[in-house]
Amino acid sequence: TAGLGFGDKDIKQIVDETIGIIEDKTLSRFFNGGAITEAPIIGRVHNHIISGRIDRLVINDDEVMIVDFKTNRMAPQKPQDIHPTYVRQMAIYKTLISEIFPGRRIRAFLLWTTSATAMEIPAQQLDNFDLSQSV
Repeated sequence: TAGLGFGDKDIKQIVDETIGIIEDKTLSRFFNGGAITEAPIIGRVHNHIISGRIDRLVINDDEVMIVDFKTNRMAPQKPQDIHPTYVRQMAIYKTLISEIFPGRRIRAFLLWTTSATAMEIPAQQLDNFDLSQSV
């Protein structure tokens, strides 16, 4: 880790954040035994081939939860303040996952690692995002 420019303080902070997230009872739904980590996804959206990796994919009988970890030091206070790049990313994932799991509710979350909080992006915000435009 020293070769990556991380000092002892940085490493301790990363470890503490990680343990805090894993041990947080409110986030446990993202870490159940059925969650898929680093789930690869590929598909077509508006004539563009999209390839990505979903940090966590939680598949239940009636819903699928897409979770992406964000390490921003300043997490937004509400979904409307999420940077458009992140909304676009999650809207693309939702579009592709909807094709794989038709009929299931698709929910998208950003998990802010510094505060160990998950913020759901409302379906309407994702559905209304114009994926034909670049951000």
